[in-house]
Amino acid sequence: MSPCITTAVSISERPMNQPNAKSLPQMLLVDDDRHLLESMSSWLGTQGFAVHSADGCSTARQIIDNCPLDVAVVDLRLGDGDG
Repeated sequence: MSPCITTAVSISERPMNQPNAKSLPQMLLVDDDRHLLESMSSWLGTQGFAVHSADGCSTARQIIDNCPLDVAVVDLRLGDGDG
């Protein structure tokens, strides 16, 4: 499976004038708190970002190596390293 997995936003949640996911700003969100990661990914998706989420450093590194990103929001203290 490709590490470039983004949070999906249904068409009904996306404003009509918003472009498709390929042209949205690409964001990496890294946090080891699964609940926070899922809720922030969902919310950021509705705010116009294609969100790549990772629950640790190793997954985040895979995404960084394989996906074009515009911005990253990273938790400083992760279970498998520091952000």
